[in-house]
Amino acid sequence: MKKIVFISLAACSVLAACSKNDLLQKENPQQQISFDAAISKAKTSKALIDGTVYGTTNTFGTTAYKVEGATTELYIPVSEVSYTAGTPDSYWSTATSYYWPKKGTLTFYSYSPFTYAEGGEVSVNVTKDGLEFKDYNVASHQLTDLMVAEKQSGLTSNTETAAGLKTGVKTVFHHKLAQVVGINFETILDGALHDYANGHDGSTGKEFVSGDKEFIINNVSFVNIYETGTLTDDALSSSVWSAYKDADNVVWHENTSATPFAAGKYNTTSDVNGYRLVLPQTHTTGNQQIKVEYTIKTYTDATNFATEKLTVTSDMVKLHSAWEQNKKYTYTIKMGLDRIYWVPSVVDWETGASNSIQF
Repeated sequence: MKKIVFISLAACSVLAACSKNDLLQKENPQQQISFDAAISKAKTSKALIDGTVYGTTNTFGTTAYKVEGATTELYIPVSEVSYTAGTPDSYWSTATSYYWPKKGTLTFYSYSPFTYAEGGEVSVNVTKDGLEFKDYNVASHQLTDLMVAEKQSGLTSNTETAAGLKTGVKTVFHHKLAQVVGINFETILDGALHDYANGHDGSTGKEFVSGDKEFIINNVSFVNIYETGTLTDDALSSSVWSAYKDADNVVWHENTSATPFAAGKYNTTSDVNGYRLVLPQTHTTGNQQIKVEYTIKTYTDATNFATEKLTVTSDMVKLHSAWEQNKKYTYTIKMGLDRIYWVPSVVDWETGASNSIQF
């Protein structure tokens, strides 16, 4: 039997929502700087933020530089900002109170979270030109949603308003990692979804018959993806991952129970957390890949079958050129077979030797 198995991977890039909050407000005429955020909590997946609301259980880091003429100097060192419920207004604040300067303007850089979800303070280098997260290892921080807020510069007071919160400095966070959220499988015939098991699963009343095929995904992995890199971010127009290292193979899903396709479909999420955070990185031929190990059972009757074990690897660059910041990805892998057909013919009778015999 001639068999062709092909993989069609369609990447669906979905812009992961930016988390948006209102920060740094003037509390009184003495120009005290406090911090505000939206009260309602964001929908989260573990410590990841979905939607546009920055949840009140989160904390973030902030720093500010004072600019006066040609002089720029540190005004607020890296500090943790947390939420406090208040009456009539709630607010976000550092442990130390800071006040707006009488002269010059302030430039703010903020990032989230202040501490890794796994524990420990996020390591960040700050300068007047932006933030640097050196040798960030995404494999060690799968629960941490690394974000950087848009730079706010030239400020002399708090101006952004939000219901129930003190007026503050507008701060919009952007996700700095990419996220794979699903790898789905389909069996197809002539380009359309097809159940090769023909609705049979071996249960009573649905016994397999000769010709039924059962597909089982055994293992799905990413091959040779970078897990460590450095993010340099000016929080304005340039946000670049570089200095990649620690290329590794990462298991996405292992089907230990050998669960087969149902009605031609088998959908997977990551065995860890249900998603996989990945470093934004360019995909190149022969490097970043996706590997699928699977089994096909071809039944000859209700209980007997022939077994094929296969491994297929595809370059990620065939799907898209890169994993990009602030985006979620879902892949669909399509697997098909060529049906066996016959072309019959007959070899015509040949004329035998014509001999005679006499009695």
